[in-house]
Amino acid sequence: MIQTEVLAMWGAVTGTIGTLAGLINLWFRFKQFISDRPHLKCESTFEHLGPKSHKHRVTVRSLGRRPVRIDCINYYIRPRAWWRSLIKIGHHRDGRFIYKDSSPNGKKLDEGESEDFKISMPNGLKVTDIYKVELIDQTGKCWPVKWLSKKRLSQVATQELLNTFSKENEYRAVDVSGHRLGIKFYISGSYWCKGASQNRRYGIAFSFRSFDTYNKKFKDLTEHQCEKYLSGEVDSINREA
Repeated sequence: MIQTEVLAMWGAVTGTIGTLAGLINLWFRFKQFISDRPHLKCESTFEHLGPKSHKHRVTVRSLGRRPVRIDCINYYIRPRAWWRSLIKIGHHRDGRFIYKDSSPNGKKLDEGESEDFKISMPNGLKVTDIYKVELIDQTGKCWPVKWLSKKRLSQVATQELLNTFSKENEYRAVDVSGHRLGIKFYISGSYWCKGASQNRRYGIAFSFRSFDTYNKKFKDLTEHQCEKYLSGEVDSINREA
């Protein structure tokens, strides 16, 4: 009787161990299956290089073990008419209000690789008109791109001309402009002496994080430093912020 109970208990223990081992093996096989699947992480970045120049991009990273070929990037446009916005999903389903960027052209990404694709809008389309972005691989699978809200896009992805100043006399000339580049402010310009032997331009450039600091510097340049240069009182403009 005791021997039978011991055998029964031993059978129960080994059965439990076998079940646990099977579950653990199943879990590892599931993790292996997940890791073997293609997986892309897609993000958007907005960077300004200067007035009328930017480096807005979609960055794609391959985190899965299987290689992925990227077919295109779809930019979903927010219709400007409010009544069209109410049914924009239906429009998208019919292929309308979508800008298809085919520049990836089957780009292959292996595990651990990444690639940047420039965000470039066609004429008449602004980046703030886009409310959703998806990357399409060559199997037709859609991968969502992390995208900003319209309000945030208008702050970080746009530029605007704030001020201009241009003045010259018989001997010298200056040209200065101020811009907002995303959340930063930028002053650029040049000054030069006229004449065939002295017609060399000198550049000035400043970058600021606040509008008040930018505005103070722009006024100092245009109301004081430029006037001193034009009058011949000084031969250069301070190029330090």
